[in-house]
Amino acid sequence: MNLKTYGIESLATEKLKTDELSQLTADTVSALMTFAKEHKQEHLLTTHASRLETAQANYQSAPKGKAASAVVKDLEEADQKRDNAYQTLVNFVKAYAHVDGQAVEVAYTKLSDLIKSYKNVTKVTYEEESAQLARFLEQLAKPDYQESLTTLNITSHYDNLQAAQSKFVTVYKARLSEQANTKIGQSKQQKQTLQAAYDYIIDLVAVLSHGQPEHQAYQNLKAQLNTIRKRYRASGKKKVTKPEGES
Repeated sequence: MNLKTYGIESLATEKLKTDELSQLTADTVSALMTFAKEHKQEHLLTTHASRLETAQANYQSAPKGKAASAVVKDLEEADQKRDNAYQTLVNFVKAYAHVDGQAVEVAYTKLSDLIKSYKNVTKVTYEEESAQLARFLEQLAKPDYQESLTTLNITSHYDNLQAAQSKFVTVYKARLSEQANTKIGQSKQQKQTLQAAYDYIIDLVAVLSHGQPEHQAYQNLKAQLNTIRKRYRASGKKKVTKPEGES
């Protein structure tokens, strides 16, 4: 819907900061409730005004911003530990690159060839790394690779990587559970509900005032809402200038 056609000031509500969106809708609710008290017969508008009021109250009371989580820190630490465990295993394999002895050379070549397929494993996303390391460990668990690990006397480093991978998976699942149950996620949903309710009421006022140009109360309400929108549109255009010397 082209709001300009209906005389409504443009405003990108999705670009407003949390406090700005909250205050914008609070100001709008105030104007709508005043109109509703004086024009109770306008049932459609008053019904949606009440819905916006409820959405605004829910959003106002919801927690905002990013919740600090100990699980996030645990996840980062667990990932670093498995990266270190993987790199340690790789380094110990490389240490045998120039060691003489047929058995050692065979074991080194076998493990080295496998590692080449996973050389970037620590540089990908958590999910990709977990999948790749799971395959890597699955291959290393096979008897011939176990024999090579034993020959190079580095089985303990394989065990350390297994433990680190297992720990990461446990912490990762805890983080997923936290994200699923967090109130911050609920806040995001409430913001979307509030924006939808606000946009709907603006569209409704636009259509009603446009369709009834003789209805002075609608024209006054549209003018009020436009004044509010102009104020927040100006806020969204403010530029932040960095101090001198800051890049």
